Amino acid sequence: MIGIALGHAEVALAQSSAPAEPRPIEEAITPVSDPEVAPAPDVPPPESAPAPEAQSAPVEAAPIMPAAAPAVVATPAASTPPSVPWGFELAGIEWRPSLEARARGELRTGAYVGEADQGIVTFRARIGMDARWELLRAFVQVQDARDFGVTPGAQSGGSTGIHQGFFEIGDGSSYARAGRQEIDYGSGRLIGSLNWASAARSFDALRVHTQQGEFSLDGFGAVVRTPRTLNWPDGTPRSSEGDYAGGIAAEWSPGEALRLGGYALYRHDGPTEAPAGTDMMAAGQWLDRHRDIGAFSLRASGNVERRLRYEVELVLEAGRVGDDDFLAAGMIGEAHYKLDAPWSPEIGVGGSFGTGESADGTWNEFDNFFPTNHLIYGLLDLFGLRNQTHGFARFGLTPIDRQLSVWAAGRVYRFVEPGARWTNAGGAVVGRNPMNTDEFAGVEVDVEARWTPIDHLAIWGGYGAFIPGGGAASLGHPDPMHWGYLMVGVLVP
Repeated sequence: MIGIALGHAEVALAQSSAPAEPRPIEEAITPVSDPEVAPAPDVPPPESAPAPEAQSAPVEAAPIMPAAAPAVVATPAASTPPSVPWGFELAGIEWRPSLEARARGELRTGAYVGEADQGIVTFRARIGMDARWELLRAFVQVQDARDFGVTPGAQSGGSTGIHQGFFEIGDGSSYARAGRQEIDYGSGRLIGSLNWASAARSFDALRVHTQQGEFSLDGFGAVVRTPRTLNWPDGTPRSSEGDYAGGIAAEWSPGEALRLGGYALYRHDGPTEAPAGTDMMAAGQWLDRHRDIGAFSLRASGNVERRLRYEVELVLEAGRVGDDDFLAAGMIGEAHYKLDAPWSPEIGVGGSFGTGESADGTWNEFDNFFPTNHLIYGLLDLFGLRNQTHGFARFGLTPIDRQLSVWAAGRVYRFVEPGARWTNAGGAVVGRNPMNTDEFAGVEVDVEARWTPIDHLAIWGGYGAFIPGGGAASLGHPDPMHWGYLMVGVLVP
């Protein structure tokens, strides 16, 4: 199915998975801005959940991006999906090719990070082959992702390589997989494949999964950055043990109406290169970095009679950053109800909370790990699950069943710690003012539409505006921001 998303130069595109990828251990429930193209008009599409996106803030160190940035979380579920008409058999092996191409144009005015006015066209092409024989499976997916005008081989603005490539042994209910792969836990708020970004995200990981009746268990370990030798600004060599991440998830699912579970994640970030342009005096925070953080989540989600979808999650984080203790917390909750009326109107409400760096040092800024933040916290990608309290209301209609959907949302944001830094969905610092005492960050209004005129083709468009409050103005952003996009995508099968 196709992942067509909204885009944004400051963050990146949306998430897409290998053909017949097992469903997440706990499906997200937020309406996604990256739905898939309907496979066939006579089969109702599965309820999909959001896969927001982003990478870690400077202190968090973003994962290395070969052809796609590695991410961290596991997506349990049956590894062998039901047979599909797309494919062929040769030499006793079932072969399933896949193709994807999508282009997105974006325009942003009054941007808070980078140039004030920004325009970009980004494109992604993928070709993959899934081969299965008895208990064995191998999947390879080659991807080229770049902004228009960036030539192949350029060091920035584009990438070409293996997005996914793994080997798997399994019988459908249980499997072991090794190689580069997309991983999503829950609704992707901490571990997600970031499909909104053209390069998206995948992990070099070992992963195991088992499903026994109503219970499932999933675990993974990933290398995010390899051990290597770094050079200090004065030329002194410094060794780094690299970055690692892992997790384990468990779930009890007696039915669609109730799914109870949780997961534990761990990340280690060792010394790494300072970002380009970093002042020499500030390079030490990267070259001497040592971070060990664990995240522990409890969540409940469900879909009651295909009308009420809900999700509640509580996350507590603890660890060490350098010589200091680390403690942070995050919470999310939302519900969406579809009315039995013409055009299938749907109403949704929800909110989120993530700690910021408190002045007394009791709480730290919530670590977003490797998320998919896009859409979950607003189309403009001005917030992640860090230093914010956010509430939203959403209304959607489907005038033409499975062909046209439109929706609008209103969001209100407040800073948990007004004197701490404000970071966007991708982790970039938007503003910081230790003297600020105004918690009101602002409001955002989003409108989107999706049209699937024929199978395998989807056209998306949207517009969002952020109206800053006193808190945003105190952090240097008193003027509104506007952003719009148009995206076209094809996915086969």
